[in-house]
Amino acid sequence: MNDRFAAALVLAGILAAAPSQATPLPGTNFTALNSFFAADGIADNYSGINSSVNAATDSSEVEVFSLSGPVASDWLLKSSIAGDYEFGLYDARRSDNAFGADEKLTLLKSPYAVGQLTTVYDLRQELPPDQADLFQAVKRTIEIDTSSPLPAFGFYLTAGATTVYSESWRNANGEDRFLAFEGRGEYVTIKNISYLDTGHWYIAFDLPTTGSTPDYADFVVRLESMQPVPEPATMLLFGSGLTLLTGVARKRLRRK
Repeated sequence: MNDRFAAALVLAGILAAAPSQATPLPGTNFTALNSFFAADGIADNYSGINSSVNAATDSSEVEVFSLSGPVASDWLLKSSIAGDYEFGLYDARRSDNAFGADEKLTLLKSPYAVGQLTTVYDLRQELPPDQADLFQAVKRTIEIDTSSPLPAFGFYLTAGATTVYSESWRNANGEDRFLAFEGRGEYVTIKNISYLDTGHWYIAFDLPTTGSTPDYADFVVRLESMQPVPEPATMLLFGSGLTLLTGVARKRLRRK
């Protein structure tokens, strides 16, 4: 096998392993979610964010996240849940859904409504001086300490007796009840204020309701300073590919 062919195979494998679009439930109607993305949230409300994200084509396979800085936040932008609910993080390292009290972290729950913002402060990292005063002013703050580290976490949403998870394998029948959309590097409008969404994510849940058409518009949250965690298999292939490419490069140098 010549060097060029080997390198081409490696690059093809890396590209094939890159995160692709998620698999929404069959028959999903994206009208409500797309209307929310496209609408301009005027009159100091949360009717939309004026984004060009297309819910039908722009979802990512990302299901697990981690903190990308000492301070992160989640902002509830849309909810159609009429009764009680609870939204939060869970430790993605657990191999089943029997989470202990130290393996879940509630971020939002009834009676908090659309517009609620929760800040997560990771005590394992030092708070930047320019954010110290801002952090002290935040009313609802959740601290993650060294006794309960969450290097990789998923999201859960409970409504009544039903709980759905960001990782599809945790849901009944392995259904995708969660979609993630990366910000497109544009200014979105929330309550008449513009925010640059570079590096931010929007996550959307669909709750199973008998006879209803899935639309992933039941619960939409904006994430800040939370980054996706690549799947282990993808990272393994990527690492192997880089190793092989390095070997090819060294071989060429020896020939010279």
